Amino acid sequence: MPIRSRHLIVGLVILLTVAACGDDGSSGASGDGDRYIHATGPSDVVVRIGYSGGGPPPGSIIDSLGRVPHVVLYGDGTLIMPDDAAGVLPGLEVYALTEAGIRTVLEAADDAGLMDGGMRLGPEGVYDAPLASIRVDAGGQSSITGIVDPWDEGNADRQRVRAFEDRFGDVVGWLGADAALVSRGPVDQVIAVFVQLDGPFSFGTPNYLQWPLSDPGDPETFAGRFRDEPCLLISGADLDTARTAFAAADDNTLWTIGDAVRNIIIRPVYPDEGCGS
Repeated sequence: MPIRSRHLIVGLVILLTVAACGDDGSSGASGDGDRYIHATGPSDVVVRIGYSGGGPPPGSIIDSLGRVPHVVLYGDGTLIMPDDAAGVLPGLEVYALTEAGIRTVLEAADDAGLMDGGMRLGPEGVYDAPLASIRVDAGGQSSITGIVDPWDEGNADRQRVRAFEDRFGDVVGWLGADAALVSRGPVDQVIAVFVQLDGPFSFGTPNYLQWPLSDPGDPETFAGRFRDEPCLLISGADLDTARTAFAAADDNTLWTIGDAVRNIIIRPVYPDEGCGS
């Protein structure tokens, strides 16, 4: 599968979340009574494909926080994929799907066996191997599939899942007039996640870089949090200033801020993610 990720992440995670909402002002739903009913809000996740690898902390913590989804499809039809050509800070490809396009994606997930309760492919209790965790919420049902070592195409179930994922390699070729490329290129906002570990960690020889912006102070005092870790939103002139440094970063980068050495994850902002309190 010709897909790369930021921290040598070799597993696969596919998340399809489809939820109907009532009259309380929350997001609406599409296809009432349909097997493929889904939430329609711009931050409602309908499909998510990502990757995770095995291994102990702290590497697994860095892995998780640095993971950028390979595909996210939202209820309003926005489809986002990373543009890995931008280096450690990926640009994004953004597509607009019609309702028919969203339904085609859900039907393909159904054909891949990712609904009707899901399935388990591989042994239980394995934590040091790549894992595909696949969730489908559609038509009032929730199905979860787990695949240990998803690169193994040893049976028909695994091959169907792989074929579903591979379809996103050519979105317009697959969905035709039901998908249109909206934009491709650098992001205009990022989240800087200050990972709170007992000490600096790198996967290999550290790549020390000077933090390109002013000292933000003690991360514990930050108002924002990303998955419980302190974070900052960076955009505008600050992001323009920092782009060169961010482009020089790699999987082993440690950032120096004064006398401090920190693990800082730089990731693009997705509609369902942020740096909230």
